[in-house]
Amino acid sequence: MIDWYLLIFIAFTLVILFLEKIGSHRTIYDYMNPGKEMGLSEGTYSLLTQFLSGATFLFPFILTEKGGLSSFFILSTVPFLLYFLLVKLTSSQELLNQVFPFQLDISMKATPYYLLIFAFSSLGSFLIHTSLVAIIFRDLFHHSPILGVFLFLSFGFILFGLGGNYGVNKIGTLLSFAIFFVVSFTALTLYLRTGIGLVYEQFNYYLNGIFTGGFTENGLFFLTFLFIMLGHTLTSFSFWSSINNVKSNHRLSALRFSLFSWAALSLAFAVLTIYIVVQSKALPLSQLVQINGLLSHIIIYIVIAMLAIGTGHSLYSLVSLFLYAKSRQQTQLGSHQLLKQAYLAGIILSIMTGFSAVWLSPNIKAWLPYFVSFFSSAGVPFIFAYFKGSFHQKQYNLIVGLMGITGLWMNASIDNIWVIAPISALLSFIVQMIVSRFKIFQT
Repeated sequence: MIDWYLLIFIAFTLVILFLEKIGSHRTIYDYMNPGKEMGLSEGTYSLLTQFLSGATFLFPFILTEKGGLSSFFILSTVPFLLYFLLVKLTSSQELLNQVFPFQLDISMKATPYYLLIFAFSSLGSFLIHTSLVAIIFRDLFHHSPILGVFLFLSFGFILFGLGGNYGVNKIGTLLSFAIFFVVSFTALTLYLRTGIGLVYEQFNYYLNGIFTGGFTENGLFFLTFLFIMLGHTLTSFSFWSSINNVKSNHRLSALRFSLFSWAALSLAFAVLTIYIVVQSKALPLSQLVQINGLLSHIIIYIVIAMLAIGTGHSLYSLVSLFLYAKSRQQTQLGSHQLLKQAYLAGIILSIMTGFSAVWLSPNIKAWLPYFVSFFSSAGVPFIFAYFKGSFHQKQYNLIVGLMGITGLWMNASIDNIWVIAPISALLSFIVQMIVSRFKIFQT
């Protein structure tokens, strides 16, 4: 039995540690900025926490179980490709201002409409992470998912919703330390105790080869992971905010180190998956329960921590977007009254998302493909921005809007979730080429 109430103790400890800074912001600038430009180490951790979400845990386990050691290639190649795309998007200040023109010292006539796309992306991520928490409490802890979800969201709102940029970075960094240490120590201990050679032989024996799945199947896994992470990252307000807050001379190094660390953590999860698969087939049930008793505690605490980071970034992004939109309608930018409105909006959003997650979580397989389609299509226009050196907001609105509608059809008609992401990305490429060819909404 997993002692889930230990999670509450850990959460209260974190709240007490950071209580002084929670809700202490007086202006919008205080809420959304670290106070100074971040250096290499701060920037690395700030960017790293963008990738520590539910996807970073789920994909290594799913891909390793389905593709064997093919997952090592997928999990190491995707961060490499993301780096080369993000380098150009973030190294050019002109292009960065086109994608993220939200600095408080820049006068804008109106709020960009594609903020709605960023908001929908964060809302989708918020709903997915919260639904996973509901599933964990209902199916694993055998407790009311309403209790679990609202304890979880209360923790997230206090530390990330009220904590703002400080909470996202400081608490995210602390949780990142804990995740890396626990995963690395656990994997090293298990393999040294069992023997790397024995695990390798058993894995090869029980799965009839260390590489499973055909070339086409593994190719679909690769494309799905690539396009989801691409779209999820590039439509995250929190990601662009972190990039903008890192010193320009450290930006690329911080990005490089964060992606390398993300790849290393994903591979560590894959290594743990191999061990669990081998032990579940090789050991009697009594011994397996004893081994997995420790593993289940470790893994579930890590999963909850990563879900908290993902939820925290989503909530912070939504509150920040609300502040940016409202600030264009206020005469005094950064008023404390506006922050109170944002906190209230965060509370309402958390309550509505919590009830929605509890209601929708039993059928997550029915609606999750829609967000797979959305994230996959939302990242494609940035690839064109990479080659053209410019980002067109109106074209982006048109493409993602059309693909959002198309995603409803794919969610209802395509059963294989692994083909949805490649198809969505391909259709987005086609629409982008048509829009560019006929210069539709060219700015």
